[in-house]
Amino acid sequence: MPAFEGKRVLVVSPHPDDETIAAFGVIHRAARDAANVHVIVVTDGAASHDSARWPPQRLAAQRECETLAAMRRAGLGRNDVTFLRHADSGLASLNEAGKRRLVKGLRRGPMPDYVFRPSAQDYHADHKVVARACESAWPAGVRQFAYLVWPEKGGDFRPRHALTLGPVKTMKLAAIRDYRSQTGMIDDDPGGFSMDRAMISSFCPPTEVFAEQ
Repeated sequence: MPAFEGKRVLVVSPHPDDETIAAFGVIHRAARDAANVHVIVVTDGAASHDSARWPPQRLAAQRECETLAAMRRAGLGRNDVTFLRHADSGLASLNEAGKRRLVKGLRRGPMPDYVFRPSAQDYHADHKVVARACESAWPAGVRQFAYLVWPEKGGDFRPRHALTLGPVKTMKLAAIRDYRSQTGMIDDDPGGFSMDRAMISSFCPPTEVFAEQ
């Protein structure tokens, strides 16, 4: 993993929680060592459930609160996180103007030195679209490191960089559990997404790994 000292680090998350699942350790390290660290959350996360008690607007607001709580554990404040609020599970249907708006949103801050973002080999369509948008958002001098949340069957993801979590793993587990809407709080949608204990554990291996693009 490259050194963060003096660098501007950007973490791009397709949904509220991907930044914690894939790059909590990176964010924690960058908050300590980098010149600047920022997180961009692309979609509102409102498609995770079809709930009468948690309609999309309320669920989206809840997920933003959860993201901010998780990021506080990593050392970030409110001004260190940007929410673009694109429709969850809707990125694949963006027209050309929508894609340009997405890229513009990614570029809204200062030029980063390092970008940590999803892999185009991720199974989820939103992750693929965000990966492609990142590919076109910055010049070649910006180093991009891809992460994988939902492996695509038959994919060829080959990480070359690893960050050992050590004691930060406990903090990461707690940060994932901050996503209460994704860990069982919503109980009126049996088909809704929910991370059980085994899934949470699988998201917290000893290292976070990335493939430089």
